[in-house]
Amino acid sequence: MNALRKFALDDFQGRVFRHCPLQYQIITVDSIPGLGNDLVQNAATLEEIERIANTNVPFLLVKVFHHRSRGQPIFHSSQMDCQRLQEIFHIDPCGLGMVATNMAGFHCLQGDAPSRPASYYMKCATFKLIWSYDQGSHFARAIAFYRTSDPKRQTFQSFTTTMESNLDLVLHSLFLPLSGATQTVTDIDSKLREYSLVFKTIEGFTASRIDSEAEMEPHELSEMSRQISALIVKIEKIIHKTRQWILAMDSLMKFQLNQGSRPIQGLTIESNENNCVSVLGGIQLIQSKLEVMEIEFNYILARAKNLHIAITQKMTRDNAVASTKLARATSLDSSSMKSVAIMTMAFLPATFFAALFALPSLDWNAKPVVQDNFWVYWAFTLPCTALVFVLWAFLTQRKELGYLYTWIRRQISAPKVDEQVAATVRTLDEIFTPVPSIVSGFFPEDDVLKESTSRNPPTRRI
Repeated sequence: MNALRKFALDDFQGRVFRHCPLQYQIITVDSIPGLGNDLVQNAATLEEIERIANTNVPFLLVKVFHHRSRGQPIFHSSQMDCQRLQEIFHIDPCGLGMVATNMAGFHCLQGDAPSRPASYYMKCATFKLIWSYDQGSHFARAIAFYRTSDPKRQTFQSFTTTMESNLDLVLHSLFLPLSGATQTVTDIDSKLREYSLVFKTIEGFTASRIDSEAEMEPHELSEMSRQISALIVKIEKIIHKTRQWILAMDSLMKFQLNQGSRPIQGLTIESNENNCVSVLGGIQLIQSKLEVMEIEFNYILARAKNLHIAITQKMTRDNAVASTKLARATSLDSSSMKSVAIMTMAFLPATFFAALFALPSLDWNAKPVVQDNFWVYWAFTLPCTALVFVLWAFLTQRKELGYLYTWIRRQISAPKVDEQVAATVRTLDEIFTPVPSIVSGFFPEDDVLKESTSRNPPTRRI
């Protein structure tokens, strides 16, 4: 255990500490439950916190602010102050290591000495709690490492309100984890409503247009796909968190069943038993709500994935249609370019020879207009034009010309094949003896039989 404590302290000391405050925000309960007590929030120095911790104040919580930068926590305190608070409150050093590693769930850190208070750790929505609980005096001393990444959520303020509602349980060992679990399940429930509303909005806008085959711009589909992907990631994260809390509530349930209803000084036996029943019922209710919310999140996740697949398929289909249109346009453009090239090719020889010879073929001032040497122009132009087309056909249609050549060869060789077949048939007719006519009354079999019997008479009578 000492080795684990050493590793935990080394891990915590390796974090970043800055902006050490002169005073820390603290929350206390000054009186015994049932006497109209309230949570009191003040500011105190480290020396004042140590003095309050040594008094008969049943509950003391110190807030240490931190934020995350590039995935690393940065504590707005000093390393010495944090370790001093841990020593004043008799909290196991392993708790600081869990804070540094952002450990999830609820953990009980029993000390080596029976006389030392038991230590606990719990990770909530946006803050982590480590505290000690003295089984003899039933006093709790806690440190809350909280952050406010989203000012609109105000999770720690909600946690404070929850503690005020549970002040009757302030002397119970599960006062802090039950309050933290209540606040967390409320936060998860708000996320469920938020994600459900976002998904229904996206689904209502997208699914109807997909079903109706309505035209959607590519940037609209991309935006819908991006929103659905972001929502899927958020839902998977909250499902992971919900499952962690289900396991944490199971640990709290086992812890409460093992603790039982121990007598608490200042409370009657009936009040103590009622508190234990209330804690057990609260844990069961929170656990059942978490299980139901996990089912709801999985349902939304499945629908979101199906919608994302539909959007992806529509994007793929639209891309295929666009590619087909582009291919057709390219083909038409290619045909147009071929036509232009052919027309240019047709006029190129004539233009060439007209420029080459510069023949005065036409004389508009003379009679006749067409001169005697006009035939020279056509004598060179027409054969060269035909030659250009032949060369173009040979270079671009070689495969088709090959098929044409093969077909012509077959057509030429077909009569020879027919003559060979006819000759073969005549040869076979000459080889085989023709069958006699039925009118003669004789068959080849009879002649063969007579000739056989005349040469070989039977040796005995039948």
